Amino acid sequence: MKKLLLAGAALTLGAGLAACSQETADKADQAADAAGDTIESAASDASTAAADAASDVTSAIDSAENKAEAKADQAAKDAKKAVNDATDNDPNT
Repeated sequence: MKKLLLAGAALTLGAGLAACSQETADKADQAADAAGDTIESAASDASTAAADAASDVTSAIDSAENKAEAKADQAAKDAKKAVNDATDNDPNT
């Protein structure tokens, strides 16, 4: 009878440990999933920030090119006007 009681107690203890181990494993899986979601979100945010920064840089470059082109056009017009003024609009110069 004692052996039967001890075997029953051992089975109960073993089942309890197995349930506890399963709960621990489930919580570990949930923690790993949450960490993965956090990392994925951070990577997405970083990607968005990089894309926004690249767009801002592209816009700044385009703006600088447009300003440089406008200044070059104005400089060419000013030079042509200066030549025309100096030569009394002589088409041969």
